Amino acid sequence: MPVFVEAVHHVTPMLPAVFDRWLRFYVDVAVPAMGRHGFEIIGGWRRLTGEAIDDVILLRFANAGAWEEASQSLRADPAIAAGVMAIREEQPEFAVAEVTRLADPAGPTDEALAAARSQADEGPHDFLYVNSRTSDVPGLIAQLSMERQDEATVVVIYSTRVGARNEVTSIWMLPWGSASATLGARAGAFGGAAAGSERIDLMTPLPYSPLQ
Repeated sequence: MPVFVEAVHHVTPMLPAVFDRWLRFYVDVAVPAMGRHGFEIIGGWRRLTGEAIDDVILLRFANAGAWEEASQSLRADPAIAAGVMAIREEQPEFAVAEVTRLADPAGPTDEALAAARSQADEGPHDFLYVNSRTSDVPGLIAQLSMERQDEATVVVIYSTRVGARNEVTSIWMLPWGSASATLGARAGAFGGAAAGSERIDLMTPLPYSPLQ
């Protein structure tokens, strides 16, 4: 059964030059290595709200075992170790904390992704990261999957497999510059009455992301 893996990287010191160096490592070293070891990158973004200088990467694997195998293979790739060492030589105080979350795709995943990818070349776009908590996961997924009357288009929906089981995350794509107006005009949560609480972050796509 396919799984999503969400990886969040918190880079310190929280300085633009440090994040830019981390991003260059990802573009030049990490993404090519991930391709060699069987990672499928759905998208990669930098958060513009919430924790400063965080990136969010969403990956897809055939199953949880494939993720574990690919991760072990990637960690053993000498290019990764050399790339991180090069960052630390330039930025001695550099550190990165990674938090990963295993999740199950939900809702119209393949159809929504195909539509988002077809629009990516028309970019740039704004993206919203919506983390919802609920006592009714199926009802929340159904609500998030409904067609919207505003400019927000759902890209992916996934429910946490390991961790908070009442948690559903959705990522939305909007025309560039329209996020503030969309949020201002929206009444209530993305998950409607099915969402007990929500956190919404504005994100911008990173250069290596298939979704722009």
